[in-house]
Amino acid sequence: MPDGNLDLTQGTAGSTLALTVDRNGGQITGTISDAEGRQTTGRHLFVVLAADVNSFSTWRTAISSDSTFEFRGVKPGSYRLFAVDPIQFGGLSSYEPLKGLGAKAEQIEVKAGARIGKNLRLAAREGVVAK
Repeated sequence: MPDGNLDLTQGTAGSTLALTVDRNGGQITGTISDAEGRQTTGRHLFVVLAADVNSFSTWRTAISSDSTFEFRGVKPGSYRLFAVDPIQFGGLSSYEPLKGLGAKAEQIEVKAGARIGKNLRLAAREGVVAK
């Protein structure tokens, strides 16, 4: 699979599947701070790692309540990484409002076995200051 995606939605009757798993995925860890650079403890925050900001199926998410986050086993490739406070987005009943933030987020490159440390600032909804 050149793009690394497996789609079995059309069925697999009579097929055989052999999988090879690479255990050398990347790891991304870090901290989250507010607009003033203060850690954001005591709140549930949402961190997004998106291979394609327009396709939610490529998004990985982490919830943080202690200003730290971690993604393990990240497939090598380019990603957008950002953190938000769900309260600013109506509790995040939909990811749709996050697409614009994702498009503006920092792009990072993850290589096989990489260990990346990132310090993120909360992204704010347009017209709202992240605190």
